[in-house]
Amino acid sequence: MSQIDILFENFKEYLSMLKFNKAKELLSETNESIQEIALKLGYSSLSYFSKAFHHETGYVPSEYRLKFKKQ
Repeated sequence: MSQIDILFENFKEYLSMLKFNKAKELLSETNESIQEIALKLGYSSLSYFSKAFHHETGYVPSEYRLKFKKQ
């Protein structure tokens, strides 16, 4: 694997981390729909966003919102 490939993979991981941090923030601090949040973060499929979010956090977005919603 070349240095450019490694750099690209690290960048993709960094962007993914930023997206999931933003998703967690939006889920816990807003009433935006999960669909709106997914679209805002660049996911064209709610299903794919939900699966990726679950893989990353251990929660589907609706569970995360219920558990961590700020009043």
